[in-house]
Amino acid sequence: MLQFDRLEADAEALAQRFAGATPFEHIVIDDMCDAAELHALWQQVPDPLAQQLNKSRDYMFARNKYEKSGFKDIAPPFAALHADLMSERFQRLLQRIT
Repeated sequence: MLQFDRLEADAEALAQRFAGATPFEHIVIDDMCDAAELHALWQQVPDPLAQQLNKSRDYMFARNKYEKSGFKDIAPPFAALHADLMSERFQRLLQRIT
């Protein structure tokens, strides 16, 4: 789901943006994921009321927040995103940028 080839090709420019950001080092990366795949993922986000997901136990600040542990188990697109985010390839990319 992550656009690794594009991100890796832009890694040096991303690293410069990260290092030069103020007031502290940070970066925002637009179009990090394939838009069609991300849309397919979004289409499969469960309705918390219909799916009876767990309501957050943080009653002070998250009254209308629902939780789903193990988001990778919701549907295949979630598993694909989780695999990309947890991959060694993504870790190496983050190391190059930061």
